Amino acid sequence: MVFMPIFYLHFYWILVLRREDATRLGYDNAAAWQTLLQSKRNVFAKNMKINPVNFRWYAAFHNESHHPHVHIIAYSTNLNEAYLTKKGIREIKSSLVNSVFSNEMAFIKNEQTVQRNTLRSVSAEVVSKIVERINLNEYSIFT
Repeated sequence: MVFMPIFYLHFYWILVLRREDATRLGYDNAAAWQTLLQSKRNVFAKNMKINPVNFRWYAAFHNESHHPHVHIIAYSTNLNEAYLTKKGIREIKSSLVNSVFSNEMAFIKNEQTVQRNTLRSVSAEVVSKIVERINLNEYSIFT
């Protein structure tokens, strides 16, 4: 009998949230994390340069008192695949953050739109008054 071990290149991550964030965002349970990670499966595979057919992952959720977190192991069943670049790491992080904080980001974007519209309105009024004074020869940049 010959023992021939097969070695895969594994990637290991820990995703952590503060307790208050996990509770507020709904990531204080295994089901929420599972749904998130399943939805990001192809994002992981693409950025790890793994054909989705060969991509495998396992995760374990730990509901710690001050920092709920999930451990993830991911790899390819094809020994010739799997390479993670700095860009790939950024893309994976960005995808996860955008999903986890999507409601908060939508609120912030809405607030930015309100502030931008207010600034446009106020600016338009100020410019309109200046133009009106210029047309009546009541405005000088030298006084």
